[in-house]
Amino acid sequence: MKNKHSFILLFIAMISLYFTSTAYPASESVFASYKYTMGDNDTKNDAKRICFIEAKRLAIEKAGTYIESSTEVKNFQLTRDEIRTFAGAIVKVDIASEEIKFVGETQIILMTVKADVDIDSFRERVKQIKSDRELEKKVVDQQRQLQGMEDKLKNLQQKLTTKNLDEVITLRKERTEAFGKMDELEKVKYEIKSKSKAAVDNVELGMTREEVIKFAGKPRSTTATDLNYGNVWVIIEYGVVSCIVKAEVFGKWASCHAYRQFSSYAVIK
Repeated sequence: MKNKHSFILLFIAMISLYFTSTAYPASESVFASYKYTMGDNDTKNDAKRICFIEAKRLAIEKAGTYIESSTEVKNFQLTRDEIRTFAGAIVKVDIASEEIKFVGETQIILMTVKADVDIDSFRERVKQIKSDRELEKKVVDQQRQLQGMEDKLKNLQQKLTTKNLDEVITLRKERTEAFGKMDELEKVKYEIKSKSKAAVDNVELGMTREEVIKFAGKPRSTTATDLNYGNVWVIIEYGVVSCIVKAEVFGKWASCHAYRQFSSYAVIK
């Protein structure tokens, strides 16, 4: 009887472990769709961009909900607003399908987008961002500005139903400027990500400080000797590159030897 009771408890524990480990897979593809009805004052390209912005917003909301459900991220103690902000900055959204059709004389754009969410990757990127206060502020400010531009575009679209030609011309100009501002903000996001990659890919041990800047570009910040490229720091010792470490551990140890001895996982090169 005792053995039978023990077996039942073991079975329940195994079932619980199974559902705990499979409830939230490590990665998930999130899809979102949006239907945009073109107005008389819309160009096809602008209508597609607006449709993508709205579909992307829905995808990021779904991605944020999925990320919130992850036990790993719950343990990381992020607020809901932080998750939404970092999801917007980190999660890449692509068009999965797009269709333009007529309903009577009206053109309708149907668009579905896809966002691939990797919890481990998301958690690691957030750790890197939050370890660099300057980078975190830049990411948060950028997302706030992007949200502001999206709200402005939505407001402009509502106003573009007007029949007043002079007002239409003014609103179209404002919309073009808003799109341009969004492109600049997206470019900043790309630069934040690419700085680290350029440093890791192009910098070799033994390079001088001048050679690092030549091959990896201008650093985001510096100390008297070391160079920061977003998520990584290039450590210069005796005039040459001695190691490259993750930004989250930079400053904890005085030398590359110490980094390798006490925090080898954070040493990239």
